[in-house]
Amino acid sequence: NGADDYFNDGFIPATPVANFGCQSQITTVANDDGSLDVAWLDYTNSKGKPWAATAPAMIYLSHVDATLGTATTVASGVSTYKLLGFTKDAAGDFYLAYNKDHAFKSATQGNQNNLNGNELHVTKLSGGAPVWDQLVFGNTDNNAEGTLGDPGGAASGVLGYEPTSQKLMLYVGHSMMWTGVRHQAGFLRLLNPSTGAILPPSGDDIIHFGAGWWYSHN
Repeated sequence: NGADDYFNDGFIPATPVANFGCQSQITTVANDDGSLDVAWLDYTNSKGKPWAATAPAMIYLSHVDATLGTATTVASGVSTYKLLGFTKDAAGDFYLAYNKDHAFKSATQGNQNNLNGNELHVTKLSGGAPVWDQLVFGNTDNNAEGTLGDPGGAASGVLGYEPTSQKLMLYVGHSMMWTGVRHQAGFLRLLNPSTGAILPPSGDDIIHFGAGWWYSHN
């Protein structure tokens, strides 16, 4: 999206506008043969909005050959405000992390549910077809204590496949209601790539998985 300027030129040197992190609209996986698989969010109708698309837009998948001379592109079938992660497993299946609206979305100013894409999802695509789609969080009323929402808010998202353990690892920033105020926090989880099931860490110690609250400000 060449029309967008992600830097504040009022600072010397020019400084990125995203102090805590900004979602990547283009995410690349390098293959062993030198080719590339690229997931990218269509930003045609959201120029000048680096934090998120203004309406759900299609994620496209492009394969670039090893000479970097030719590319083929297909629609993923997934539309979103934010591309929050992209990876590929050894079998060639793709995984996307993205956000979508939840049932509590409100247009009322000041309502905690007045935001786009409160739900975090991870989906698996095999041969271009969806295998599973896992809701991770965000399908609850943001006014309730302890609720997680706004995936990717003021933070980068990362989705990776770890071939030794054969697990997916997901990290995103988000906001969480705590004592009546929504605070920024981080979220780190493992998923089963076969089923999409969220896997507990060793010892089921969710609260300290990663580094607890303090890995939020990436």
